[in-house]
Amino acid sequence: MQDALLGQQRVKAELAKNKGKNAAPAGNSAALSLAAPVDAPRSQRHRAVLRNLPPAYEWRTLRDEMRKIGDIIYSDIDVNGHGIVEFASREDLDFAVPRLNGSTLDGHIIEVFVEAEGPSTPPAA
Repeated sequence: MQDALLGQQRVKAELAKNKGKNAAPAGNSAALSLAAPVDAPRSQRHRAVLRNLPPAYEWRTLRDEMRKIGDIIYSDIDVNGHGIVEFASREDLDFAVPRLNGSTLDGHIIEVFVEAEGPSTPPAA
């Protein structure tokens, strides 16, 4: 159901794609394992990884915050507190990453990077 009318209210239904800390246990893996919500080729995914999120953050909160920056398809937070957000376009991803990286979120300085590129590391001396 996409932007349907229910009485006098416009509603939008979304399927839950929870594979994070609130999902049912599927094994002992504590590694960051966030599967794609759609079967898009990896080259067409526009994903950002967010580290050092506040412990109380949930995927819904992350989703709502990221919607202020761009159109998103998917968001989740794993058991380690790492978030992942898939943006609808490369332009939204390219806008979000530099804007969010190093920003403060509820007292936590977050690290944000493009999933395919990995975190930036300082050059070796």
